[in-house]
Amino acid sequence: MNYLVDSSPLPSWTSEQDMEKAISEDSDRLIDRLAKLAEFCRIFENPNFQFGKWCGGEQDRFQTYQARYFQLTAGGGDFFQHCYAQGWIRQDFDWAEWSESAEFRSLVEKQENLEDASPDQLSKLLTLLFRQDRFVEGTLAGAYNSGLLLAILRRARGLATPTK
Repeated sequence: MNYLVDSSPLPSWTSEQDMEKAISEDSDRLIDRLAKLAEFCRIFENPNFQFGKWCGGEQDRFQTYQARYFQLTAGGGDFFQHCYAQGWIRQDFDWAEWSESAEFRSLVEKQENLEDASPDQLSKLLTLLFRQDRFVEGTLAGAYNSGLLLAILRRARGLATPTK
């Protein structure tokens, strides 16, 4: 999978050495993207951090009610924008279909299963959560409150940290 924001075509390599160099550069960029995503761990782990708040639901002077909605805080909004800007939210797969897969269920039913998740699976999870939030208000709030977003970030930190 190409995890890069850049969607330019893959180069045609002139030698095996060129191919190995390109793969190494892609790997370095992936590690960098994982490390940048993992920086949000520190923010999310702060006990004073608020991801967002529910707004709306009040009755106005015409006796009508405003629909409730979840408003991200500045920190939640930074996370949201970062995920899009760094290419974690994908356009290349059917997230709704994937939401019914055993792979998805395995990752979300037991968060410890995320400890072995690949960067591709993290990207799929984030995409599903972000896209579903467009249709089901509060999906991201639920993922934050359940610890799922933090578990994703911790896995990104583990993947970005070189093993010795």
